[in-house]
Amino acid sequence: MWNLLRAGFPGPRFIRSRATGNLDLLPQLHSDIFRVVSAGSRNQGVVSAARLSVSDLLMAKIRVIFENGDPERVIEFDPAKAPFHHDGRPGSILDVLLGHNIHLEHACGGNCACTTCHVIVKQGGRQLSEATEQEEDMLDRAPGLTPTSRLGCQAVVEDPNAEITIVVPRYTINLASESAEE
Repeated sequence: MWNLLRAGFPGPRFIRSRATGNLDLLPQLHSDIFRVVSAGSRNQGVVSAARLSVSDLLMAKIRVIFENGDPERVIEFDPAKAPFHHDGRPGSILDVLLGHNIHLEHACGGNCACTTCHVIVKQGGRQLSEATEQEEDMLDRAPGLTPTSRLGCQAVVEDPNAEITIVVPRYTINLASESAEE
């Protein structure tokens, strides 16, 4: 706290609560948030502030469960920074997974021409883009189809604060498997 005061931060401001009579911290009246950042090795002990907007703190989250027994993965990302990879629609589940080094089959390169990127959305389906007629027609061919099935290359995360859970099915129809090291 004293380092903050020495760096030019005003001390905490208090107001008296009408309900309890206690002193409470003054509520933030604007959408900017201050983050305390170390000033570096030259000025050790001195702290400075960086100004952030609320949008800098919004992070979407995708929880990936693999039916084949691979360990579960959780990805936090900013949808506004899409595309993360070159396959699928920018900001799609496929784009996000590949951009965070999680392999998802995609024999057609993410062009909605196969079903190898089929995923089952367990939570957060309303935070994804609407399925197109072309996607729905293609999904009719996917093994293990469910009412919440989507093609990972087409399902775009639209909510910057989304929390989505998907299951990657164990089986897919693919005549040539891609390398998992991509």
